Amino acid sequence: MNDTTLRELLGGVGENEAVDTPVHWIGGGSIIQPGVTIGENSVIGAGSVVTRSIPANSVAVGNPCSVVRCLAAND
Repeated sequence: MNDTTLRELLGGVGENEAVDTPVHWIGGGSIIQPGVTIGENSVIGAGSVVTRSIPANSVAVGNPCSVVRCLAAND
């Protein structure tokens, strides 16, 4: 299955509209709303509903998702 077919099946998911730079981890079952951006090196907890943009170097969890910790360079 090529990337274009997968995007069509998922209704546009996977187009990287929400992710402006590399993200370390997005937990399973997370929902990222349209127009939201997730900063570089951020972690989104499983099952989170991301309704607002998440800054770089953050750990965010919950419904609605909120930042619970800022990561240092060595984390």
